Amino acid sequence: MNEASEDLLAEVTDWYGGRLARPCGADERLFSSGRLDSLTLMEMVAWAETAHGVVIAPEDLSLANFDTARQLAAYLSGRGASA
Repeated sequence: MNEASEDLLAEVTDWYGGRLARPCGADERLFSSGRLDSLTLMEMVAWAETAHGVVIAPEDLSLANFDTARQLAAYLSGRGASA
């Protein structure tokens, strides 16, 4: 993982951690575990689109892309986002 990707992962981990009110591990399952819910998913989409200038298509809203901070960082990075 390059430095930009590490920075993006740190930013995403911080965002998720803020919703949990505690530190969040990069590979911690958040939605599938029930720790975060669908309303938080919509908040995350709004944050990611605003903060990183990406458009998240409805068909991309899946656990494979958003269940962990690492998955979200990889998704955003694949769309050209950086921290």
